[in-house]
Amino acid sequence: MIKTSISAIIVFSLAAALVFYYFADGLAEGLCSNKIYREYPSPDRSLKAVVFQRECGPSSGATTQISVIDAAKTLENRAGNILVLKGEPENVAPAVEWKSKQEMIIYHAIDGNEFKAETRYGQETPVTIDYQK
Repeated sequence: MIKTSISAIIVFSLAAALVFYYFADGLAEGLCSNKIYREYPSPDRSLKAVVFQRECGPSSGATTQISVIDAAKTLENRAGNILVLKGEPENVAPAVEWKSKQEMIIYHAIDGNEFKAETRYGQETPVTIDYQK
């Protein structure tokens, strides 16, 4: 009887934790907003690099972020999947150049102050990302 009660408490606790995690993740995204600054279409127009400002409340401040997404899609209310920098785009947004449909240059010298700086995007036909000053 006691083992059954303990098992039920454990199962209930795990289920409650999963539900909380699911809703907390969605809630955090809902508190943030994205404002598109500039878009750079790939040469074949299948993808685009979107430079945007993301704000998640007054205490966190604005960040400049870059996501690579399908050209036909709109930017979702999510963090950037390529680059995240402190500051507003008007002050810190790097230029982006597509060398080919699988090669992109971001004109930003990596100095360790980035929150994120990916060098690759995608699985099947990955885009290589090079950072230059």
